[in-house]
Amino acid sequence: MGELSEPAAQALVYVTMVIFMGIGLYAGRQTGNSKELFLAARQTQNALPLGLNFLATSIGTWILFSLPEIGTIAGLLGVIAYSLACVFPLIVFAWLGPIIRRHNPDGFSLVSYVLQRFGRPLHILYCLIIIVYMALFLVSEFTGIGSILSLLAGIEGPVPVIILALVTTIYTAYGGLRASIFTDSIQAALATVMIIIAVVAIGTSVRFDHETAVDSGLLDSTKLGWELMYIMPIAVTFANMYHQGFWQRTFSAKDDRTLLWSSVIGSLVTLPVLILIGVCGLIAVWAGTWTADQPGYQAFFTLFQVLPTWVLGLTVVMSVSLVCCSVDTLQCALTSSVAELFCNKLSLRWCRVIAVVINAPTLYLSLAQIDILQLFLVADLLASATILPVVLGLIRGSHRYFNGWEALCGCIGGLASVVVFGGFYYGDIVEGFKLLYLSNGLYVDDESVLGAFIVAPLSSMLVTALASGVRMAFVRFILKRDPLASPKSFNHAPATVSADIAYEDSGDDDNRSARAFSKRSPSTKSPVVNRKSLQGLGVHLLNDSGKPNRPVHPGHSWAESA
Repeated sequence: MGELSEPAAQALVYVTMVIFMGIGLYAGRQTGNSKELFLAARQTQNALPLGLNFLATSIGTWILFSLPEIGTIAGLLGVIAYSLACVFPLIVFAWLGPIIRRHNPDGFSLVSYVLQRFGRPLHILYCLIIIVYMALFLVSEFTGIGSILSLLAGIEGPVPVIILALVTTIYTAYGGLRASIFTDSIQAALATVMIIIAVVAIGTSVRFDHETAVDSGLLDSTKLGWELMYIMPIAVTFANMYHQGFWQRTFSAKDDRTLLWSSVIGSLVTLPVLILIGVCGLIAVWAGTWTADQPGYQAFFTLFQVLPTWVLGLTVVMSVSLVCCSVDTLQCALTSSVAELFCNKLSLRWCRVIAVVINAPTLYLSLAQIDILQLFLVADLLASATILPVVLGLIRGSHRYFNGWEALCGCIGGLASVVVFGGFYYGDIVEGFKLLYLSNGLYVDDESVLGAFIVAPLSSMLVTALASGVRMAFVRFILKRDPLASPKSFNHAPATVSADIAYEDSGDDDNRSARAFSKRSPSTKSPVVNRKSLQGLGVHLLNDSGKPNRPVHPGHSWAESA
C-alpha cells in the first residue's frame, strides 16, 4: 500500500482550493453590483454547462460514503436503486421546470411560485423547510470532507474544513450564482474524470475470487433491494424538490429545449458515475478489505489499503473538487432561500452578509459530529409528506378548488398519516411517532419504512382533496339560501383584500350581481356580508357584468386565465 504524507496531502488540498477560488473570483466579475445577477441567472445557460451543473448539484462527498455503504447492505440492486434515485430529479425538473417558469416567469425558485399561487403563510413554511434542508446538506458536506482527509491522509482537526468554507465563501459572496455556475462546470468535469480514473485503478489493482463474489449474495435479487427501488426515488426526488440549487439552475436555462437537453446530459453522466462509486462497496466486500464489523460508510476508503500512492493523491484532489462544487452551490442556495423568506427585499449588501454568516452555524454543527444521516432521513420523509400539495397547484384549473389552507392541511395530513400508519403497523402509537423520524434507520427488515413512504405522499393528496371538499361544502351550505350566489362564485382561489359589501337583488335571476357600496341604507333589506370572510372561504363575488371578480392578490393573476 502506498502512503500519502500529511504535508503532501495538505499541499494538494490547499493548492486545489486556491485554484478554484481564483476561477470563482474571475467568473464573479460579471455580477458587479447587480442583485439580480447575484441571486439568479435567468435564461443565460446553454445545455452543456447546465448539464455539468446538474451533475455538480447531484453529487458531493456524500457519494463516497453512502453509495458504497448501500452496496455492502443491499448489493448491486441497492446501488442501482440509489443511483437511479439521484437521476430521477433531473427528469422531474425537466418536466416541472417549464410549467413553473410559465406560471412564474419573474421568479427563480419553487418558493416564489408558492408565494404567487398559495400566499404568504405557505410561502414562509416552505422557505423554512428549504433553509433547514440546505443547511443540513451543507453540514454533511463539511463533515464529509473532514472525514475523508482523516481517512486518506491522517489530517485531523477543523482547520482544513474552515479554510475550505472560507475559500468558497469568498467567491460566492463576491460573484454569487454566476461564480457558482461557472466553477461547478469545471469542478464537476474534473471530479468526473478523476472518479473514472480512480475506479479503473481500483478495478485493476484489487483482486478477489469469482466464487467469493457469487457467495456474498450481493449480486442476488433481494426484498430490500426491490423495496429501495421505490423508497429511494421517492425520497430523493421529493427531497431534491426542496433543493434551491436545482431550481436556480432550472430557471437559468435559456429555454425549455435547453433545459431538456441539460437534464439528459446530466443524467447520462451522473448515472454511470454513481454506479461506479457504489460498486466499490461490493469490491471492498469481495476483496476482504471491508468486514461486517466496520462501519459501512468506510467501505470505499478501505480499498486504499492495496492501492498505490498516486491514487490516494488523485482521490484527495477529487474529494476537494466534489466538496467545492457542492458547498458553493449550497451557499448560494441558502443565501437565495433566506432572501426569498424576506420576499427578495434585502439589498445586495445584506445578501452578501448572509452568504458569509450562514457558514458559522453549519461549521459548528459539522464539528459537533451530530448524526446527519438520521436528520437527512427525517428531511426525506418530511419532503415526501409535504411536496405534492404544492405540485397539485400546477394542475390547470386547480385554483378553483383549493388554496393555501387546503395545501397546508395536506402537509399536516401527510405527516400525521405516518404516525397513524406506524401505530397500526406496530400496534403502538409511540412506535408510530418514532416512525416519523425513522428511529430504526432506512435499511430495516420489515415494511415499516416502505409503508411510511407510500402513505405520506398519498395521504397528503387525499387530505388536500378532503379539505377542499369540506370547505366547498361548507360554503354551499351557508349560502344555499342566498339567491345571489353564483355556482361559480365559490370555485376560485381566495383574494386578500377585504371590504364591507352588501348584496342587492336586481330582480332578474339571470343577471344577479353583487354591488359594493360604502354605507348601507337602513331601508336596505339585503344582508351586508364581510367580503374577507367570504373570500377566505374561496368565494368570489360577481361584478356588474355578471362575471366573477378577478382575484386581487397579484399571486393569483395567472390563475384566472389558466
